[in-house]
Amino acid sequence: MRCTLLFLFILLASRLLADNVTVEQAHALAADFFKANVQTRSATASPSVQLVWDGEEASTRSAGTVPAFYVFNSTDRKGFVIIAGDDLAMPVLGYSFTDRFVVDGMPSNLKNWMNGLREQINDAREMRVDASGIVSEAWREVMDMSTGDVVKQYETAKWDQLSPYNKFCPMINNVRTVTGCVATAMAILMRYHQWPDAGTGTLPAYTYTANINGKEISQNVAEKTLGNSYVWNNMPLEYDWKSSETTENEVAALMYDCGVMAQSQFNIASAGGTGAATLTAVQGLAKCMKYNKGMLCLRRDWYSDAEWLQMLKDEIMTVGPVLYGGATLTNEGHQFILDAYTTKDYFRVNWGWSGNSNGFFLISALNPDEQGTGGSTGGGFITSQDAVFGLKKAESDSEYQSLLSLFAVTSSYSGLETMETQFNINTLFNVKVGAIGNFGLAAFNGNVCLALVNKDLNLREIISETYAISDLQVYSGRAFLFSCKISVTPQPGDRIVAVYKGTNDADWKVVRGGADTTTEIVVKADPTPIIETKQEMQFTVFCDKQQETVTVYLPENTSKLTLYDVNGRLLRQISSEGKETITFSCREYPTGVYILQAVTDKGTQQCKFLK
Repeated sequence: MRCTLLFLFILLASRLLADNVTVEQAHALAADFFKANVQTRSATASPSVQLVWDGEEASTRSAGTVPAFYVFNSTDRKGFVIIAGDDLAMPVLGYSFTDRFVVDGMPSNLKNWMNGLREQINDAREMRVDASGIVSEAWREVMDMSTGDVVKQYETAKWDQLSPYNKFCPMINNVRTVTGCVATAMAILMRYHQWPDAGTGTLPAYTYTANINGKEISQNVAEKTLGNSYVWNNMPLEYDWKSSETTENEVAALMYDCGVMAQSQFNIASAGGTGAATLTAVQGLAKCMKYNKGMLCLRRDWYSDAEWLQMLKDEIMTVGPVLYGGATLTNEGHQFILDAYTTKDYFRVNWGWSGNSNGFFLISALNPDEQGTGGSTGGGFITSQDAVFGLKKAESDSEYQSLLSLFAVTSSYSGLETMETQFNINTLFNVKVGAIGNFGLAAFNGNVCLALVNKDLNLREIISETYAISDLQVYSGRAFLFSCKISVTPQPGDRIVAVYKGTNDADWKVVRGGADTTTEIVVKADPTPIIETKQEMQFTVFCDKQQETVTVYLPENTSKLTLYDVNGRLLRQISSEGKETITFSCREYPTGVYILQAVTDKGTQQCKFLK
């Protein structure tokens, strides 16, 4: 069944007040939506719609709870629409004109995505962020739903995790386990490429623990010798009750090979399903399935929205469908396929649920830039988003690519740190880096050092000694202490970053990192205008320039304090629960303007100070 589902995810910014949307208001808007749309317009009376879900479960529902969204099915024609429960979000969050929204049996990846949407809206409510101009305009002109023209699209298989796909998955307590979203997404991509002809090598045995109703059960997966041919023509893009046993066995064998290759922790659907690590799966594709060794599993929070969107579009245009994943802050993960995009940056998602709920989504709105200083509200799939780039048939010269990234060892040891504040030319200073890890598909061999770059990350000069690294294993890392000296005159926007060069790399690459790491040290600030924020709560900051400390007199009931530089780059997060004042060292930060953001029970407050 073809389902055209367009999810217009939330765009958030600084906000003082917002209005909840009642179920009655949402019901009227849903009916008007179907009535106005040309695909459903008819001479009949106003369309009839029925509320089928509001995202609230028994564990989240309480007295006075206002849902973050409402899902209505059309009762007199096909389709559904999802209406926001607050005017801080886009009014229509998703819709279909060809399929109904089915609550029972909803796959975990779609349910987690919807739960993430609920968390985003509720977090924005709690922080009292305001609707952006785009969102406000959408509420005024709610029927303008243009999502642009499709630029590139591919047909990918409408496969699933249950029968017949899990036919060869192990049993637990006489119940067949499911394939898992990672194995299913991998198999769908392999079916698109119709590669390999056969796998090579032997997949090692492994042991894991499955949790069934609170009881831990040890499970052993035997080694699996690959080599049987994959008959791609015997794997149709869709399976139904008429599918032959031969075609069912073909796809089930592929799914199981993918599962063992990813070292999946097989489990039954009622116990949460099967889980696996994306990087392990991708390593298997390169090692055992004759795919490009140069694949990279890159993380969303290493890049700006603009960079990330362009990377995805380039990948879909030049390589093919993309393996994409994410997780909530509670570590509920999911894996799926992006197989199309439009001129307005909507990406079509294949959920791996027999084609149900496949549709176009705004990837950038999962972690929107529109919130202003401080970034995301904390909800939704804002952590662990990743995409696999270069997933294609291996060429004869295929080689592993190096990929190093910063990661936080502790909250106070997370990236680049220095005691220096002046950065005088030809003056020695130290920079501590904790830590740099290997996120590639193979062991890293090469060099690491620090460099001065401009605001566009173009190399100006190497400023430290070079450390040689030998055989740094995947997911392993180490910390460094660099002695540095700048010999060129710093220009506005210049900064210090860590760079690396693998044995097969021609040029130095910047060591990127997520929002929980300090990836750069600004040497000379780029003059950027500061927008004053309205002060409605007592929030005072005193910077002692001699002692190089900052004392913060916090607003009442502050739960979280975050420090940013003038460009909005997160520098550190400080625990402030139950405290009235906080003093911390600012010795490692250069002279300039900084922004402190406090989250309280009354909203979010910002205060600037000059060091």
